[in-house]
Amino acid sequence: MKTARFSNLTTALIILSVVLFVVGMWFFIRQSLSKEKSPNVVLIVIDTCRADRLSCYGYSKKTTPNIDALAREGILYERAYATDFWTLPSHASLFTGLYPTQAGATSETNHLPPSNTTLAEILKKAGYDTAAFVCNAWISMERGFDQGFDEYLEMWRSVNKAQVPRRHGWAEWATIQKTTEWLDRRKKGQKPFFMFINLNCVHMPYRPPEPHLSRFVKPESGYSNDEVSRMANIAGMWQYLAGELKLSKRDLRILGELYDGEVEFADYCIGEITQRLEKLGIIDNTVLIVTSDHGENLGEHGLIDHLLSMHETTLRIPLVIRYPKRFKAGVRNTDLVSLIDIAPTILDVCNIKENIPTIRPSETSLALNVKLFL
Repeated sequence: MKTARFSNLTTALIILSVVLFVVGMWFFIRQSLSKEKSPNVVLIVIDTCRADRLSCYGYSKKTTPNIDALAREGILYERAYATDFWTLPSHASLFTGLYPTQAGATSETNHLPPSNTTLAEILKKAGYDTAAFVCNAWISMERGFDQGFDEYLEMWRSVNKAQVPRRHGWAEWATIQKTTEWLDRRKKGQKPFFMFINLNCVHMPYRPPEPHLSRFVKPESGYSNDEVSRMANIAGMWQYLAGELKLSKRDLRILGELYDGEVEFADYCIGEITQRLEKLGIIDNTVLIVTSDHGENLGEHGLIDHLLSMHETTLRIPLVIRYPKRFKAGVRNTDLVSLIDIAPTILDVCNIKENIPTIRPSETSLALNVKLFL
């Protein structure tokens, strides 16, 4: 009897020791992370980009070599979803960690109310420099999306595009220039930074610049210039929905190829930004996130564009995170995740402890379910 009690006591002590060791290691790791230099954050949204047109998501065409590389060096979420089918409410979720109705940013308000606490505001309060380079007017300053940003450059405005030649993707070319200049002006040892970038080239009308156009709308396809031009001039869904615009299977194929060219152009822009981070020697201390606000219909469900559509084509989005200190390279995660998870993930990885009831890093950070590599 005594032997059995002694054995049970020994087992209990061993279990307690293991638990204490694990808890102690967890606190040690968290403490070690808190002593490290706060990482920079670069959050890139490819507006209107559906996940299944990226080669790293299994698309047969090589549209995204630079994002593919980030996915190999980080984590790719296979089941990431937007919170709405259009720009303004989805960006509100991205910035607040809330659903659009909770944030009060819907098609009824067309505004992000100042009562929200945004990711940029929290990071700024924590000592970050904050800057945004935005190519879509739906997330403008007048609509409240500049909350917390030291600099908010609306790249569609002529004043921000004046330094680059006028051509297709004008705002995106200017964004590359402005972001790299902003990064180059920073000195080592400065405060960490949060850079938000919205690229709008994948949005209708699809007019990819060369060489991206010819890589997908190939001369040998036999399309006439008039056919391609007609598809490149479609700016929305309404004429098609009303039956005024008729599109054949051939037309939709051209439309999809133009879209692919825009996706590759967006990927090129991301490559320019990541190369600058590498050149400056800061990429491994930067949380680099690439995602989208919604997808796009390209003839599926009898629709083009993305409005009035709650389908997989418009809601499933890419999400890739590269940050070697917290995310193991080459992981493909199948958890169901959303835009509302990104803000808490950033705060968790940046070790920001501020208690924000609407953003709960300790509960919803995507980094909680991955192994730490120190």
